Amino acid sequence: MILIAILFNVVFWAIMFFLLYIPVRGIMRIQQTPITLIPRLPKAGTVKIRGRTFMNEEVKNSPISNKKCVYWDVEIKYYRSSSKTIGSWESVSFDQSSQPISVHDKTGSATIMTGEWASLNITRKDNITKALGRWENLDATIKSILPQGNTKWLNSLGRLHVIERIIQPKEDLFVYGRVERQGDQVIIKPSEGSPLEITDGNEQKLLSNLYSNIRGKIFVGLLIFIGGMWLILYMK
Repeated sequence: MILIAILFNVVFWAIMFFLLYIPVRGIMRIQQTPITLIPRLPKAGTVKIRGRTFMNEEVKNSPISNKKCVYWDVEIKYYRSSSKTIGSWESVSFDQSSQPISVHDKTGSATIMTGEWASLNITRKDNITKALGRWENLDATIKSILPQGNTKWLNSLGRLHVIERIIQPKEDLFVYGRVERQGDQVIIKPSEGSPLEITDGNEQKLLSNLYSNIRGKIFVGLLIFIGGMWLILYMK
């Protein structure tokens, strides 16, 4: 019994280490990277900047709320459940504006390329459907965002959430990502080893959000650990 408990401890903490190592290392890299003025950014490498979005020809309207913005994304989720008490939200569709975001810090400007490996901690997030949103109540604009084909199956899977996030003109951003220079143009974009982090608050807001994700994993892990040890020590 003792040997099983020791083996369980070794396996459990090894798994927890690998689950937490990458996000903790990412947070430490953000904290250790200094904020740099755009003209002083290196030709390549991971950087951190503060800036404000341009008010220019890139301004567009978001597809659902029709608000002025320089960036938008829309995610549609459904609640899949096998019972009345157990279930989870799963993404069925995601779409975003294709144009990059232009940011300036009074000393220079940079182009922010969103896309894969980009994480946006945006305060201006609206759950369009709220708690009442079901497929039969969604309007044609939202339906057009979903993949084409038979969508009747969505009715049987529970409520839908349609979430739209936007970044508005003249909005202050904090950006962490990988920089590349193409001539005089500064481009910050995500990569597989260096994800792009964008928040419409300050650095502390971003770090708090990242730490909260880690705390959730630790809490779930401790519950599993306590349950596993109880089964090992008290169940015969």
